[in-house]
Amino acid sequence: FYTFVSSGHNTGVLMRCKQIENKMWCSNGIDPVFTWDHTVKTILNGSNSTPNVPKGKYIEHYQERVWMANTPSDASIVYFSDVRSTAGAIIAPDNLLAWPADNFRNVGKGDGQILTAIWKENGQLKFGKERSIYTLFGTNSSNYLPRLSNPNVGVASNDSVVMLDNESHFVGHDGIYRGEV
Repeated sequence: FYTFVSSGHNTGVLMRCKQIENKMWCSNGIDPVFTWDHTVKTILNGSNSTPNVPKGKYIEHYQERVWMANTPSDASIVYFSDVRSTAGAIIAPDNLLAWPADNFRNVGKGDGQILTAIWKENGQLKFGKERSIYTLFGTNSSNYLPRLSNPNVGVASNDSVVMLDNESHFVGHDGIYRGEV
């Protein structure tokens, strides 16, 4: 038995979904991001008291935040949700207050490469680009810093990243790679 969840999305791009805090979050980088809580689909486009979540091609959950990478306006940017309101209350990533406009980081902006992947490896967030890999350092929105961690190897596709025995494996443009220990 299957339950219908959603339709009407751009079929020219792949929809990617991820379980985050007991909801399915889905995005394809073009259509508005939506969540599904096993009963209700909620479109997160800034209407009906929802946040206007950036339309990233790739989704990850890290440090209790939702991360959206590679948006239509900038293929080298990553946006992230807040975990607390400005009043200090703990908030969910689909709360209206969770997506302030300044919660983003550039990942190798100007290097001529686009973000192709985002994943967690050994407790750190990784950003794959076409010919390089960046690692996120920091513990909160005031000190997050993506640093170039491998200038010679890139990730061909977010869908090729697989974790096996705590090591990432992925397809690069010239072969398959295993992450560093």
